Amino acid sequence: MSVVRQVPNPAGHAMPSSPVQRLPREAYISSEWFERERRNLFGRTWTWAGLAGDLPEPGDYTTVAAGDYALVVLRDEGGALRAFHNLCRHRGTELLEGTGRLDAAHITCPYHRWTYGLDGALRAVPLRAKCFPGLDTAHYSLLPAALGEFKGMAFVHPDPGADFSEWRADLESVAWPHRFERMRVGPEITYEMRCNWKVFFENAIDGYHLAYLHDRSLGGPRADRNVQDVHGRHLVWYSTETGRKTCMPLAVAKAMGHQSGNAANEVWSGEYGGVFMLFPSTIVTASPSELTVSRLVGVTADVSRLSTRVWQHDDGGWKWLRRADRPEDLPGYDPESGVLRLSHLEQHPRETGDFQWEDVWVCEKMQRSLHSPAYRIGQLAAGAGAEAPLEIFQRNVLDFVGGRDTQS
Repeated sequence: MSVVRQVPNPAGHAMPSSPVQRLPREAYISSEWFERERRNLFGRTWTWAGLAGDLPEPGDYTTVAAGDYALVVLRDEGGALRAFHNLCRHRGTELLEGTGRLDAAHITCPYHRWTYGLDGALRAVPLRAKCFPGLDTAHYSLLPAALGEFKGMAFVHPDPGADFSEWRADLESVAWPHRFERMRVGPEITYEMRCNWKVFFENAIDGYHLAYLHDRSLGGPRADRNVQDVHGRHLVWYSTETGRKTCMPLAVAKAMGHQSGNAANEVWSGEYGGVFMLFPSTIVTASPSELTVSRLVGVTADVSRLSTRVWQHDDGGWKWLRRADRPEDLPGYDPESGVLRLSHLEQHPRETGDFQWEDVWVCEKMQRSLHSPAYRIGQLAAGAGAEAPLEIFQRNVLDFVGGRDTQS
């Protein structure tokens, strides 16, 4: 049973030699455009649900929003991961909340107690004979969703017939830095940002700004010393300052090598990507000792949230950013909402030494600018390490959402 239509995945839009802005201004500020994205983009592609290892036992589950679709991923009694729409087949009530473990090997609707097995089959209906004479329970199993796994990460799609291998493209051929099961994970940290989700995503694939906005934190590299490779709809970023593809800027590698007592060439020796931009909204950032996975979610046209988890090796000495065992110990924490906000930061973002706060700061500035009727996009910087990836991302968005292409 197919509930949504999947958009075919191209081999990949080619990296343009003369990049141009494809999305119109309203794509970043219009509520109508944002709702189209919820329906036609996030409801028709793959969303990161967490790690497969997060759900080790039968009955372990986590809930996920994929655009307007409410989904649940769980471990069944046979040990397999399954994905379903998180809706009771009686009146459509949301079945599960958050993440947890079921007390018994079934899912019970809180409204009228219709009960389902971990395989999604309808097992019990209160007063079935009197209230539902002739009910064929075989027709009322939970609606299935699609599930895919990549490097220990679980992704879900509302369409049970969606092709994960098509979305994944040739990412399997890309060197991967770490194995999650060999690392320890910290708490989830969420930044709430007053910007459209695409503003933040485009900032993350903009290699032109690294040496300038982040001169005090990352220290580069310049746009002519990094590159992004295209894999289907995805992008993988590398620094080339050492003459080969590595995971981080040379200045950061040297600083980390000095702090840990290791030679700098040991730091950058891993020839794997530093940032994996998995379309449309999953960001994986790698360093020699850490792996960070972030899920970018649009809340409104002007507000987005970035939920981040960091895995680290126990050998220590490589902490790239300031970390904390509790989110409430981090700068910018808002105790009322439980998220990090720029408005709660006690020092200017440029003084923190934290590139994440620098990015949040400049993205919020960009969003304010977008509301000016005088806002215009000038010429974009050419090159795979500069702003050419922005056009690829924007073409991908238009493939799903449609609407006006500024160049058409």
